[in-house]
Amino acid sequence: MSRLSARNSRTEELSSLLSLTTSDIVERNVIVGFLYEVELKDASRSVVFLADISGSSNLEIYGSKGQLSKTEIPIGAQGFFEVARIYVTDRSIPWSLDLRYTWTEREIATKKLSDTIELEITDHWVKGAAVTSMEYRLRSKEKVEFVADFSGSSNLELVTGYLRAACVALNPNDWVNVGRLQVIDPSKPWNILCKYEWSDYIENQPPIDVPERRELAPGVVLVTTRLHQGKKECFRFQIACAKNVIIDISLDCSASSNMAFPEGVSVLTAVVHPWDRVTIGTIAVIDQNQPWKLRYKMTLSERAPRTIAEVSEPDELVLEKQLTELTIGKAGNESDGNRSRNVSCESRRSSSTAEDFSPSAKIGIPELIEEPSVTTKEIARGVFLLVSQHPGRRGVSYQVQVHRDVKVSFYCNFEGSTNLILQDADQPLERQTTIEPFKCKQVANLTAIDPTTPWTLRCQYSWEELELETLEVFLGGLGLSEYSDVFQREAVDMNLLLQLGKNEKSLRSTLQELGVSLIGHRELIVTSILEKTRLQAT
Repeated sequence: MSRLSARNSRTEELSSLLSLTTSDIVERNVIVGFLYEVELKDASRSVVFLADISGSSNLEIYGSKGQLSKTEIPIGAQGFFEVARIYVTDRSIPWSLDLRYTWTEREIATKKLSDTIELEITDHWVKGAAVTSMEYRLRSKEKVEFVADFSGSSNLELVTGYLRAACVALNPNDWVNVGRLQVIDPSKPWNILCKYEWSDYIENQPPIDVPERRELAPGVVLVTTRLHQGKKECFRFQIACAKNVIIDISLDCSASSNMAFPEGVSVLTAVVHPWDRVTIGTIAVIDQNQPWKLRYKMTLSERAPRTIAEVSEPDELVLEKQLTELTIGKAGNESDGNRSRNVSCESRRSSSTAEDFSPSAKIGIPELIEEPSVTTKEIARGVFLLVSQHPGRRGVSYQVQVHRDVKVSFYCNFEGSTNLILQDADQPLERQTTIEPFKCKQVANLTAIDPTTPWTLRCQYSWEELELETLEVFLGGLGLSEYSDVFQREAVDMNLLLQLGKNEKSLRSTLQELGVSLIGHRELIVTSILEKTRLQAT
């Protein structure tokens, strides 16, 4: 029986904290693999070690799917840890080894902002030499809304692409993620200026800087965001259209008190075109020291895009919907108007590589963040793949948009790429996800393992159109599930309804025969089926 043994060990000092030992795995005096171990000499930092052999041939990493391995060593651990065990796949043919590795050291600092609020900052050091990102978490003994503003920083941005992050701490003593700040260009110095603000959390009031989405009608979404402009409270209203219709929208805030639009009016109107997103307006509190009340009423109508020849036809496709009045904000009495406690503080940090610093006059001046370059490709009828790369940022993101009434299953595999890893994925280099009809979704976000070195990208992807919605789901989405039984009893399914949609008169006649006697119900079905038929024919 043959035995494996590790021989010819070689040790390399990676940093003052870490060393790497490489050993040959030998069987019958023949090298059949390699063993890589790191020694952690200090328990004050945690380590994430990544090994990549994608440039090798006839070799694989044991216990890891593909050619990339990831090992996490927690804070408090010391000693030797195995990070990769590589074996020859087929011993009858030659092999070649091209190993690339990097590691990130994590150092955690805790800052007490008040008697009840604690902020945890985790610095991520690539190869133990340079900070490339900082992660912020919050813990509070009370329910608070917390905002971190990095707008005075240079060469830094949040992973969301902005410089302002917000969170709500509802469960006492639980850690809550605030945001992750990353260095845009690791070859340049950075400077961080952070302002923290927090206030008592008020029940039933939207959190700051967190968009709230509400579907007003199928494919029509209202996005409301509570903001702070200076010390004033305000709300921004946006409408997103995810289907092939034109939307006429009216926003009436005349019933609000101590609030106004900058335009000096109480009613705003807007037109939203297919697949577009429009900001209607932003309403702000006039006097922050007085109680305020936001009450808005929204009316929308949908109309199909038409040619000049169709304008004279009766407008049978218009769907009007009047929303119920909503009240958001503090109660209308003076005591409630002052129950929010606001606190703020400020903190500064900068990179410490003195020889890389630009003139001091430039430190603290925010750099202009360039727009990402986006490549769009229609991979199927009404299905688009968008690939975005941000200048100076080490990584690529993939997004899929579905502009049809079809659900799409999308699979992407990045095996063969070097110095790249998928964020928030179970597998380091592959992702499977599903996109709903008329929706867009980020399917992959790749970042560089080592931002200081080049990367190469290889992507293979495939997609599948899944079965369309059933008649039961269609009727349920319209709130008309009571008609499901009669449709099934008369052998009317979704495909037949779509076929009838090619002749509007025939569709209306069939619905009447099926017992859809209420005009409102019948018009709702006709409008939806005609829209689906039109989209299929586009």
